[in-house]
Amino acid sequence: MEFWFSELHSPHVKFDIRVEKQLFSGESDYQRIDVFQSPEFGKFLTLNGSVIFSEQDCFIYNEMVVHVPMSVHPDVRNVLIVGGGDGGYPFATNFNPEVNLREVSAPGSYWEDGKWVEIPAMSIKREYNFDEVGEKDMYLLHHEEIEALGKNMPEVKRIRFFMTFGESYLTHMKCLENVGMLSTTPVEFNGQQIVPIQFLKEFLPDPSTLGPRTVGKTNIGCIFTGIKDGKEKSIYIYNVCDYQECFKEVGSQAVSYTTGVPAMIGTMLVLQGLWNMPGVYTTDEFDPDPYMDALNKWGLPWKVVENPTLVD
Repeated sequence: MEFWFSELHSPHVKFDIRVEKQLFSGESDYQRIDVFQSPEFGKFLTLNGSVIFSEQDCFIYNEMVVHVPMSVHPDVRNVLIVGGGDGGYPFATNFNPEVNLREVSAPGSYWEDGKWVEIPAMSIKREYNFDEVGEKDMYLLHHEEIEALGKNMPEVKRIRFFMTFGESYLTHMKCLENVGMLSTTPVEFNGQQIVPIQFLKEFLPDPSTLGPRTVGKTNIGCIFTGIKDGKEKSIYIYNVCDYQECFKEVGSQAVSYTTGVPAMIGTMLVLQGLWNMPGVYTTDEFDPDPYMDALNKWGLPWKVVENPTLVD
């Protein structure tokens, strides 16, 4: 049995959309709210039986807000396109929205002098000029990689993880956090138990759809400082991945690519017997040479910069 949503325009006209499933249905004090998934329009929101917006036609509204000022202004000299690098979405995450938002809004932490130091979320900010990407704001987060490094290399003086974020992303996230939409605690709404952050996820763009519309480059790397051959040394090992080139090659966005290829290489090395120890281990406990060689072969070539700018 097919499921169709019908919007009645007049007694003689209605607009129908075939629906794959209904994602949410409820009523506030003012209106009925329904969210649907459709094959033609993607996710779409309706209020009191009328379609308000959908994933498919968001770009129309972005263009509409530009047409009026561009048409009536007598002497346009500088144009700022907000969202030009993310396909016009006012807010989107480049991987699973629930995981991304929980990760970013959680307290940060880092390893220093043999112990963990916890800080409020997003409270340590630095600016860094990334090769091929430019100067960006980055924030200290907790991340699982540093847990393994702190355990396996406890002698390291300090281990920190930073990720870059734009002001628009942080403004949206803070607003959502302030109104409770990042909460993982179920709440009752019209007799139903919903988890706010999971409900929010249904309204955000699916990260898998961002590939064809995202431009720019990633820069993922590590800065090391220490003693080698009796001398102090610092190096920066990094990889740059272009979003559009990545999409042309595999039909996916760069964040998926830079996450999936290392996992594939680790699996390959296990199957080849190059990484072979009984028990459970993390990648930093194996020989890194075949892994680094494979990165160059399988699409994530890396570069080394000596004496890079350090992060205080």
